[in-house]
Amino acid sequence: MTEPLPSAKSVLVVFFSRAGENYYYGDRRDLKVGNTEVVAQMIRNNSTVTSTGSRPPTPPTR
Repeated sequence: MTEPLPSAKSVLVVFFSRAGENYYYGDRRDLKVGNTEVVAQMIRNNSTVTSTGSRPPTPPTR
């Protein structure tokens, strides 16, 4: 049996989610919201939810 978490005044849910072009059953789809963001919103339960974001890809060097 797991121990309950100690009570906290606030909880921060941080996630990385990739919206845009994603693979979907062997095809590609343009997602407005990434899957991880959907789950983060589902479990938020009065928490603050924020995304870590991403940076643009680094161009290849020669």
